[in-house]
Amino acid sequence: MSRITKLKKGISHSAAVEQFDGFTKQPLFVGADFGVTITAESAAMADPIGWSKAHGKNVHDLLDVHGALLIRGLGALAPSAFKAVFEVVANRSLPYDHRVTERTEVGENNVYTSTDHPATHDLPMHHELSFHRHIAEHIAFYCLTPSREHGSTPLSDGYQLYGTIPEEVRRAFEMRDLLYVRNTGSPITTSWQQTFQTDDRTDVEKYCDLHGMQYRWKDNGELQTLDRKPSTLRHPRSGRRIWCNHTHLLHLHTYPPELVRRLFSGCAPMDLPHNVFFGDGHAIPDEFVDAIGTAYVASAHRFVWQACDLLLIDNLRVAHGRDRYDGERLLHVVMGGLFDRMSPA
Repeated sequence: MSRITKLKKGISHSAAVEQFDGFTKQPLFVGADFGVTITAESAAMADPIGWSKAHGKNVHDLLDVHGALLIRGLGALAPSAFKAVFEVVANRSLPYDHRVTERTEVGENNVYTSTDHPATHDLPMHHELSFHRHIAEHIAFYCLTPSREHGSTPLSDGYQLYGTIPEEVRRAFEMRDLLYVRNTGSPITTSWQQTFQTDDRTDVEKYCDLHGMQYRWKDNGELQTLDRKPSTLRHPRSGRRIWCNHTHLLHLHTYPPELVRRLFSGCAPMDLPHNVFFGDGHAIPDEFVDAIGTAYVASAHRFVWQACDLLLIDNLRVAHGRDRYDGERLLHVVMGGLFDRMSPA
């Protein structure tokens, strides 16, 4: 029986460094049931794509077992090389569709800055595109410049998090689903042209129809979409249930009070740039949103970025965020594979 096969059968993390053909492996976090660090052999720096092709099956299997995998030792990667390594060890890359935040494409199709969000703000942990019907299966970050202070990418294991959401909250969300409401035209969100990467309304309408979204063009030319989706998903490989939604990022309760007073005083909840309701249109209690946020914060695990680190994540299982930071910080991101959360389990 191979070492990888044994890992798939559930052998627990060991603090000791384990030697594999082409790399070493050790836990990414102390006391966590997910995440490993692998350090590539020195030859990988001269030919990272070749190393990925030689060891891609083992790397992919480790990612499947552990949910998050930090690769060190590949050296400097241009966007094209980063994308190539990702496609060898994880999945075919995809464009960033249905955008809720700005990213800048960098020199290669489907490679972007990790986020253009201000450095002074934290980004709560989330599964990329968890509000969407089609969710990226894998996501990878490549560190070009680590920040001088802070700037971690906190990670949370969805298997563990699901059980920490209060039962009352979990039951209500799973029974009633969620309704994501979005209105373009606000200074704090992307335009419909940026969101859907087109200037053609017909393209937008086709996209909404394809993904089961209701839409309405307003008299001022802006767009409202309503999208009903489940709050959880069952992992396609393990069969385990995962808390997977954007409530704690997009609900009205998460808006800074000063922002509401300055820009949205008197605005109806359905007319905000983003908001989330139960699937039947009823309001989600603020205390439910607080409980979800608290569970994410309690489940966070962090590591310190080094230049040339490459982090691979099973996006269906592991949530990621970004801590505020000082100084320069630059990460690239690529995502790939599509999981249809509306397909029969």
